[in-house]
Amino acid sequence: MRRSAAITLILLGTLACRPARADDEPPRRPAWVQPGGEVGGHAETGGGVIPRSGFNPREQGGGVTLGLSFMSPVRPRVVTGFAIELSTARAAIAPQTVIGEQTYNVATVRPMARAELWCRPPFEPGGPTFFAMVGAGWNFNGAGTRITYAAGAPAGTAGDLHVSNRPAFELGGGTELVRKSDVAVMLEAFWLYDAAPYRLAVFGESDRRGTANLSGVSVVIGARFNPGAWRL
Repeated sequence: MRRSAAITLILLGTLACRPARADDEPPRRPAWVQPGGEVGGHAETGGGVIPRSGFNPREQGGGVTLGLSFMSPVRPRVVTGFAIELSTARAAIAPQTVIGEQTYNVATVRPMARAELWCRPPFEPGGPTFFAMVGAGWNFNGAGTRITYAAGAPAGTAGDLHVSNRPAFELGGGTELVRKSDVAVMLEAFWLYDAAPYRLAVFGESDRRGTANLSGVSVVIGARFNPGAWRL
């Protein structure tokens, strides 16, 4: 079920390919670079920010997903390129005293090499089209810690969190929702792999270690452009 959204879009794309274009619609030359941007949300399906640390989060989950991409057609139906993505995750631990707060936020910057296989060439007339996508890159994880205690943190309180950087993989697909001339509004869903060792400092005790698993499903909406000045 973790990857169902991405797999569903891939299957829909396989089944929904239609003829390339109507006879009365002229073909469009693709730009050698097609820039795009996207925004959406990320739902965690892994173990979270600090699993097996001995601290039970009172809340945890994913956050926002942002992306910027520069894609280039290498074949009529194959598009490859580079993307930079940002996703967030959070966890909050029940405080050790009545007045206190302990929250952790992890922001991940992810450069990715991506490849897309389309039912038919993007920006070609003939109605919306579907695509499958695969990507690989690197997760650069940065953790922010907020610990607030009115009288100081007692012994055994979780402290600063450090999350390592590790490889990233994603698999998914999408579709054009609306296309107007050289602008396409697109919906995309993909499963993302982001698991890395963490080290959690504890006041008055030795550090706790484990593997943060921020993997999950992202659903984003965005736009891609086919600039006329950059056409092949």
